Amino acid sequence: MQSPKSQVPVHPSSRFADESFDGVNLRSVVPDKPFYKVVQDKDGKNYAQGVRLQTDKVERANRRLQSFEVNCIETQTSGPGDMGVGPDEEQVVVDEDHLAEFLRRVVPTIEEELKLSWQSMPVFDAYEPLWDEAAETCEMTHQVWKEGIHDLQVTAVAWNMTGSTLACAYGKLDTLGWCEVAAPVCLWNIFRPQLVPGEPDTSISIQGFVMCLAFHPTKPGVLAGGTYNGELCIWNTASGELDPLVASSSIDDYFHREAIQAVEWIPADLSGGPDAYLLATVSGDGK
Repeated sequence: MQSPKSQVPVHPSSRFADESFDGVNLRSVVPDKPFYKVVQDKDGKNYAQGVRLQTDKVERANRRLQSFEVNCIETQTSGPGDMGVGPDEEQVVVDEDHLAEFLRRVVPTIEEELKLSWQSMPVFDAYEPLWDEAAETCEMTHQVWKEGIHDLQVTAVAWNMTGSTLACAYGKLDTLGWCEVAAPVCLWNIFRPQLVPGEPDTSISIQGFVMCLAFHPTKPGVLAGGTYNGELCIWNTASGELDPLVASSSIDDYFHREAIQAVEWIPADLSGGPDAYLLATVSGDGK
């Protein structure tokens, strides 16, 4: 018998054969334009900066649109007889006898209520008209004036805090433009036994005339007045001097340039004491 041939191991390299092929060369493609640009900052470092892109122009067209037209029609209801009810439509039947019986039952009650409402009105139940002429409720106790004043009117009056002194200013209310009138301010002590109505106790001469007066709330002898020329004056009528003027404002652009229409004493401060007051004035110049 012959023994089988022993298998000899084969090297893997024997399975490959040497071959030679021609090489292939590939060239890189460079883009036409970069999508960014390189910018160098202050530190010398480079960074990429974006590039703006512009889209295509958007085309628009404007067209006018009109909504549908509508028609408005007014309608008025009417009775069945005016509607022309056809033979196939249901007609409204009114029971005349039933309506007449209802009216006979309710009409007397309605007429009675209307009569009572007409004859009696609660708002005037307690009203009693006074047909007789009403008597006067006040009487004149004093009448004072100043002798020698002609064609002048009373422009302002004021009582002091005690109610014993009456101040009266004279002037011409129809004055326009520059004032050439000189009218006084007169004071009367009403409770003085030797009161002479035509002779005031104090007469203050004014350049022009006074439009408004106001006594001090706590000092009976202090009087303030606003003149037609826009000047504010303060007098101490209890001083006994010939010229009781204490203070007066200037006539310039800062103060009033037109007639002072009103003057009032107002408290300056709650902590300033009972005599701390300010003077408030109003004029036609807006100040």
